Amino acid sequence: TKHKKDPGRQQACWGLPYCTNFTLPTGALDSRSTQHLLELFEEINNKNQTIIMVTHSAMAASYAKRVLFMKDGVIFHQIYRGDMTIGQMNQKISDTLAVLSNGGEIFG
Repeated sequence: TKHKKDPGRQQACWGLPYCTNFTLPTGALDSRSTQHLLELFEEINNKNQTIIMVTHSAMAASYAKRVLFMKDGVIFHQIYRGDMTIGQMNQKISDTLAVLSNGGEIFG
């Protein structure tokens, strides 16, 4: 018999040691658990493991070192966190989204 693939199971992929396919990793969590999971992702990322997370949440994206904005399948803007705090990064992402939602273009 065929077994359905567990969507949360780690799998080898693209030459990296493991890939995990979580759908909406923070979607069903309370705010405390969400923060804990994002801090765990940040800790893993600080140990030189790449994490690619697709999200519409500015707060979740604020934990990233780099945020890419895509439009029509093309990366058209990015923000590097650098020495910004999570709060400052959240504000920068929110400001960018506000400009974009009003039809503005972002350069640089």
